[in-house]
Amino acid sequence: MDVAKPKDYSGLRFLYLFDVPLTIILFVLSIFLWLKLCQTEFGQIAREIKSFSRIMKGEIKNVFAKLWKKQHGQ
Repeated sequence: MDVAKPKDYSGLRFLYLFDVPLTIILFVLSIFLWLKLCQTEFGQIAREIKSFSRIMKGEIKNVFAKLWKKQHGQ
């Protein structure tokens, strides 16, 4: 009776040596590419929001200045 021998995977053992570092490198590269995408598209949106908030701050300051002048008669 022939007993099935377990397969020898020792030839693939080198893959395990590269598995974790390769995963880490791919993860870091994907984060880097995502940040580059954010710099282009989302960065533009962020700049627009920042300029809008500056405009709104100026408008709010103007409104408070007008209210202050009305209350104090200056």
